[in-house]
Amino acid sequence: MTDWAAETTQYIEKTVANIRDRTVKPAYAATHYVVYGLMAVFLIAALSAMLTILAFRGLVIAANSLPGPQDNAWMAWSVLGGMFCAGGALLWSKRGSLS
Repeated sequence: MTDWAAETTQYIEKTVANIRDRTVKPAYAATHYVVYGLMAVFLIAALSAMLTILAFRGLVIAANSLPGPQDNAWMAWSVLGGMFCAGGALLWSKRGSLS
């Protein structure tokens, strides 16, 4: 006579492991991709903000080294704003059609 309790337990354990392999493991992997992707996005955003501040500060220092008044922050705003406008215009021209 076979041990039906042990067989039933093995069947249930195999079924639960099979369900876990098909549901939990892919969700766990997808969660890793989402978390690391968000970390990369936040890191890139922080670095780009710091680089923009550094570029602005460098432009202010360079503009103030020119002869004349020492309040030349408007030059830095103009140069950096022009660079961002040119970059935005370039990206705008490369956009695709939505329809």
